Amino acid sequence: MVNPYTRMYLVDTTLISRSNSPVDSIKKIPQLLAVAVTSAILNAPLTSAADLSVKITALRNNNGDVHIAVYDTPSKFPKNDGMLKKTETMIYGQRSQHMFKGLKAGFYAVAVYHDENNNDEFDTNLIGLPIEGFAFSNKAFVFLGPPTFSAAQISLPEKGAQIEIKMGYSLWKGGKDN
Repeated sequence: MVNPYTRMYLVDTTLISRSNSPVDSIKKIPQLLAVAVTSAILNAPLTSAADLSVKITALRNNNGDVHIAVYDTPSKFPKNDGMLKKTETMIYGQRSQHMFKGLKAGFYAVAVYHDENNNDEFDTNLIGLPIEGFAFSNKAFVFLGPPTFSAAQISLPEKGAQIEIKMGYSLWKGGKDN
């Protein structure tokens, strides 16, 4: 008859026999847990983080800053509360740039605007037309509203990517310089 307190374990490719005593078995639990945790860590799939460099060009001046937002969900694009990541960047020589680190490889869309008066709002005129510069990744075209996620979609491979977005300005500023 086999004693129910006898157990066999494979640890580090060595077969170990446990004694018949439950006390001896309990004393070995910390060692077995350490082996199990180490094995889980070493066998965990490696996930790599991708970096996305966003370069903004064609700013009409160095006033204010540039707001950059990264989206990963089509239904949340380009809503204020749907951003995966966002930042505000300074402008130098009518250009701005930011590196988003630690993104998963996949599909994203980027929205930017030039906050010229530095009020942290995307300003519009009395009828709702933009008076500050704005643009989207993938040169997504704007007509009577923002583009779709798929129109602005970019692919971010595991090795990362760099994109350039040319700032656009509306003709509806109302007589001020465009």
